[in-house]
Parts: sequence; C-alpha cells; structure tokens
Amino acid sequence: MIASARERRHAARRDALADAAIETLQSLGYAHTSLRDIARRTGLSLGRLHYYFADRNALIGYCVRRYKARFIAAIEQAIGGATQPRVVAARVVAALAASIRDNAETHRLWYDIRGQAMFDPALVEVVDEVETALIAITTLVTGRLGLDRALALSIYLAMDGHYRYAMQRHLDGDAQIVLAFERLATEALARFLPDEVRMDHDAHV
Repeated sequence: MIASARERRHAARRDALADAAIETLQSLGYAHTSLRDIARRTGLSLGRLHYYFADRNALIGYCVRRYKARFIAAIEQAIGGATQPRVVAARVVAALAASIRDNAETHRLWYDIRGQAMFDPALVEVVDEVETALIAITTLVTGRLGLDRALALSIYLAMDGHYRYAMQRHLDGDAQIVLAFERLATEALARFLPDEVRMDHDAHV
C-alpha cells in the first residue's frame, strides 16, 4: 500500500525527532534522559512529543531500531558482492573500525540500553529484536567466509567483545585502539577459518 503524503510527513517527522533524541541520549545516557530533555532538544511540547511516541520507552525503542538498522546496512554495503573469505573479513573489520571511529557515542547507547534491559522488562523486546538482527548479519558474514552458519553466534559473541572494549577505550581517549581493534578483530575472525584459508589470509595481511 502506498503511503499518503500525510503519512510520509508523519514518518519523516518521527525520524527527525528520533535523530534529535539520539543526540540527547548520546550525551546524557538512557537513565538520565527524560522526555522533557528530548522535548527541550526538539523544541516541541511534551504533548506534541506524545503525539508521535506513546511514552519514553516507545521513543527510545524507535531510536535504537533506527540507528542499528543504519549500522547493519553499512555492514551489508561494505561486504557488497565479496565472496573471498579474506576480502569479506577485511571489509567487515574495516566497517566496524570506522563505526568505532565515527559513531562510538551512538554505539555506547546500544550497550547502555542492552544493559538496562536486564533490569527493565520494557526494553527486552527491542533489545532482543536488535540483537537478533545483529546475529542475522553475522550469519550472512559467516556464510560469506565459507563457514558453517552454525558458527554465527560464536563469531558474533567474539566480535562483540572486541568491539565493546575498543569502543570504550576510544571514548576514553585511546588514540591507538582502533588500529589495535583492526588487528585483534582480524585475528579473531581468522581463528574460525580453515587452515588453508587462514594461510591465504595471513599472506595478504
């Protein structure tokens, strides 16, 4: 069904409000950001903000889905049509490193909300949804690496650990951590590759 002009305007306004809310959440964090803070940033009244989002969690859930969808799209674009394992690995690691360098504050919000979901049931659904999407893109990467897709969860967990640590160190001012992440993440992926592919990869590093 084709959206009407009014529906398109409404959706565009929701997206713009979500982007402004993300900026507020980046600086204040989940626990310290209220709808009033977001309303102040967007220049809207609380009543008008409620017209677009039922409550704070609805807005935050929309924000998380929105920026993580862009992150996943960036990974997909980076992979492109690559099928050689060493090329796929290099492109994925480069895209992850770029996201740490350019968008660490935004991704810090994801880890903040993911942690809060252990205490706030209202966040569980969106966190599960986003994490499922992240595992799905990892499954795609796993297949492009020529590996059994059953390894996707193990690869996701390994890369997530490296990513979170590097992101935190980058935000703390470590000027060398992005380069270190590229090396460590490449090594982490290589451990999953068959010996012959790993040797080919090492020869091109």
